[in-house]
Parts: sequence; C-alpha cells; structure tokens
Amino acid sequence: MHTGPALTDLLGLLASEDVVVDLSGVSFCDSAGLAVLLGARRSFAGAGGAMTLANLQAPVRRLLAITATSEMFDIAEAISGAESEAGADSVR
Repeated sequence: MHTGPALTDLLGLLASEDVVVDLSGVSFCDSAGLAVLLGARRSFAGAGGAMTLANLQAPVRRLLAITATSEMFDIAEAISGAESEAGADSVR
C-alpha cells in the first residue's frame, strides 16, 4: 500500500488536533488500511485529539462492519457537518 505510510505520518502529526478524515475518494480498503485507521485512532486518543471519518464509501463501511470496528470510530455522513460539529480541520 503506497498511501498507508504517508497517511500514518500525516495523522501522527495531527494527533493532538480535531481532524475530519474525508474518505470520499477511498473505494477500496483492506486490512492494511484498517490498521492505519486503528493506529491513528490510538494516536489521537493518546494525544488528546479527535479523529472523525467522513464520507465513507460502501466498501469501507462494509470492512468496518465485518471487522466489528465501526463502533470504534466517530463517523459522519458529510464532511461539512463533521467539521462544524467538531471545529475540526479536514484531511483529504
């Protein structure tokens, strides 16, 4: 996975912030991608920040559902609503 390490690094830098991760362009996510999201969740929890996932496509929703991890994340239907609720920056 080419984007996993870069996303891990970026989210690690932002872990003390409130961030919305826009997943509208993600049409495929496997266990490596899930590991990135779970690792980022841990980083945000440890640093006092908050990470919200927004605009999840069906394959990503399905992965979170079958791995029983969807309840572990704050999920928003749209990025604009998530940003205004959290006062967050977005990562696209």
